Amino acid sequence: PEGHLKVPVPMSASALRRLPPGGDPFVTGETLLRELLDEQAGLLQQVSQLRSSQPSNDYDDLTGLGTRRYFEARVLEELSRAERNPSYTGSMLLLDVDELAATRTQYGPTVGDRALRWVAKVLKESLLMGDVICRGGGDRFMAVLCDLPSFDAGEVVSRLRGQITRVRGDRKSVV
Repeated sequence: PEGHLKVPVPMSASALRRLPPGGDPFVTGETLLRELLDEQAGLLQQVSQLRSSQPSNDYDDLTGLGTRRYFEARVLEELSRAERNPSYTGSMLLLDVDELAATRTQYGPTVGDRALRWVAKVLKESLLMGDVICRGGGDRFMAVLCDLPSFDAGEVVSRLRGQITRVRGDRKSVV
């Protein structure tokens, strides 16, 4: 309308390129914004479809725990969280269950797999839901105890060691 004041809308170079030839750079930007949002929605949908079509390597098929790849991504997230919040504390556990390899050798892969699943179950039941628990491969497991000081992590390690070693004398409960 006549007398209506047009205010320039800040636009990126790509947005300016989208203006029709001879287009008014002082447009309200509403049409352009709608087009950009529609394009973004389409791109997000394509990314989602691509992600869902790719096999996920984030979880170990045998134990259901996260993989090393998943663990590394989550450690970066937790480190970022710690940078934003100076009072945040966390602990990392690296567990190598020595006798699992011997169990596999002595009793075979079926029993060895059962033992690995049992250790994974102990970890899931013993750690908090928000903690990150992963299998590193073989008889190695990793965990990030989120928002837990290192002196409390020592108690968690002692408890886990007790639960896992208690079964050594009674192998039939695992195998």
